[in-house]
Amino acid sequence: MGGMNLKIRKKRRQQQSSLILLFLFLVFAIVMIRVGGAEAFPDPPIRTIQEAILPGLYGGAAAIAIFLLVRSIKAILKRRAARMRYRYSGIGMIDKMTGTQFEEYLSVYFRDLGYTVHSHSGGKGDKGADRILTAPDGKRICVQAKCWNKNVTFEAVQQVHTAKSLYNCDSAWIITNRYFTKQVKETAAQLGIELWDRQKLMSHMHVYRKQKAQKTP
Repeated sequence: MGGMNLKIRKKRRQQQSSLILLFLFLVFAIVMIRVGGAEAFPDPPIRTIQEAILPGLYGGAAAIAIFLLVRSIKAILKRRAARMRYRYSGIGMIDKMTGTQFEEYLSVYFRDLGYTVHSHSGGKGDKGADRILTAPDGKRICVQAKCWNKNVTFEAVQQVHTAKSLYNCDSAWIITNRYFTKQVKETAAQLGIELWDRQKLMSHMHVYRKQKAQKTP
C-alpha cells in the first residue's frame, strides 16, 4: 500500500511538472510574440496569423493556470482533511500503544459495536488469535492484532488462518496500525482473510470517535 501510494504521488508530481513547463513555455511564447511581434512579423498576412495564434496561447496558458490552481487547492484541502482524520481517529495514540494495549483498545471498540469479545492471552500462547469476536448475527471472527512500527509480514497470515480453523471461526481479520506486504495481501485475498491496514483502521476509528463524541452530553 505504501509503495503504491509512493508511485502514484511520483506520477502526479511528474504530471504537474510537465504542466508547469508547458505553462511557462506558453507564457514565454506570448511574451516573445507580443514584444517582438512588430519586428518579427512585419507583413500583414503573418501578423494576421500572429493575431490568430495569440488567443489560443492565452487560452491555453489560462486553462493550465486554472487547472494548477484548482489542483493545488484540492491538494491543500485533502491534506487538511487527512490531518483532521488523523487527529480525530486517535491513530497517534494507537502508535504509542503496546501490543496488549492495542488489543484492549480493539476489545472496547468491538464491544461498543455490539460484538461479544473473547480475550486470549496474547503473545505466543494465543495460537494465532488475539481476540475472538461473536458478531450480533452469531458469526465468529478471529482477530490478529498487530501494533507494529513496520509492515505486517506473512507470518501473521499463517497465524490467523490456523486460528480460524482451531477456534471454529467463520472469518479471520488482521488489524494493524501499519500496512501489509505484497505477499500478505495476495495470500489474504486467496484465503478470504480481511485486512485492516492503517488507512482502514483510521477510517473506522474516525467514525467511532465521532459517534462517541455525538453521544456525549
